[in-house]
Amino acid sequence: MQEKKDHYFSAEYMRPERLQAYIDQIRTINLFVSPKDEILEIGVGNGYLANILKNHYHYSVTTLDFNEELRPDLLMDITQEDFNLKKKYDVGLCFEVLEHISWPKLPQAISNLAGSVRKNLIISVPDANFFVQMKLIMLWLKLTPLNLTITIPRFFNNKKTIGFGHEWEIGIRRQKSRTTASILISDVIKRENLITHYRGREFPGHHFFVIKGLAS
Repeated sequence: MQEKKDHYFSAEYMRPERLQAYIDQIRTINLFVSPKDEILEIGVGNGYLANILKNHYHYSVTTLDFNEELRPDLLMDITQEDFNLKKKYDVGLCFEVLEHISWPKLPQAISNLAGSVRKNLIISVPDANFFVQMKLIMLWLKLTPLNLTITIPRFFNNKKTIGFGHEWEIGIRRQKSRTTASILISDVIKRENLITHYRGREFPGHHFFVIKGLAS
């Protein structure tokens, strides 16, 4: 589904949880991206993340999207079998994009993106499972504050449905089975290509996966 440009600048889109998610994204990027890495960002949105990465962290960022209205640097569809970039990038970022793609097309999309980056492909998708989070923050210490998130699967049937425009979400029933992080890893990402995965620290409603780049 292709969203209109105004959607990405609405109050509904730029809600507090979205800003928390940006913090998680930037933290993950700083862990897995080196200063001189060339970044390919899939999904332009409102351009907030790309602007932060370019202007504050001075990363080299190229944007890619299939929505011409968002004016990406590269206008392409990552689900196409003939997807092929003229150059390879060090790192790929694909935050809150894949849930808009139907499940059968996901393996092709992941293969296309992993084959376009040399180091890491970092993605995040919605995680609708319940969670318990414990935080210990001591402002006078320079140590990393304690932050523990425990996932509680939705074992029982409930009225929770996937978000508008989404094809699937972790924790929500898709056809006859419930989508889980493990299923996404085994059926789409492939376990041998996974480096790590975890729920967001500031906003656990998003689940991050760091995947090996496959470009030579």
